[in-house]
Amino acid sequence: QPGIAPMSGVTELPVATPTREPLPPQRSVTKPKTTKAINKVSSQPWQVRPVFVSSTFRDMQAERDYLRFVVFPRLEEELRNARLHLEPIDLRQGVETADAASDEAREQLVLKVVLDEIERSRPFMIVLLGDRYGWVPPKERMAAAAEEAGFAGDLQDKSVTALEIEFGILRKHPQQRRRSFFYFR
Repeated sequence: QPGIAPMSGVTELPVATPTREPLPPQRSVTKPKTTKAINKVSSQPWQVRPVFVSSTFRDMQAERDYLRFVVFPRLEEELRNARLHLEPIDLRQGVETADAASDEAREQLVLKVVLDEIERSRPFMIVLLGDRYGWVPPKERMAAAAEEAGFAGDLQDKSVTALEIEFGILRKHPQQRRRSFFYFR
């Protein structure tokens, strides 16, 4: 498509198509067999596991909803046994920008929050890609946000989704690739 910058290093994975069919029954979780094992798990502090969900907003509503209402609740149940709290990061609800004085300041704040949340979610990220390239903010705002996050790269004509992928996986921390999933529609 015209205007779409190629993303090197992205391997196409099998397409994940959300369905409305119920998932198979959950497998039972093995319970610790000794009091010592039970005490070890119950004495561990709870930890938070944030997972950043990246996609363009307009063409991935159903997939994001499927993650939110089907996949994440099941995953939360599994993680609870290990005293882990799943925190999906889905910025569809927006970023609080009421204090920003101008459109430029609001856009800058949004970009900063996106990059901060990706950093906080490391090493977990899910990327959903479809038919849209997404919002392409002015290069100066992208560059300022990326620089503040410690990321340098060619940001000319890149969408926020492309920035998320490059910042989160491909360039800044390539070792994260093994924990990140790309789903193409």
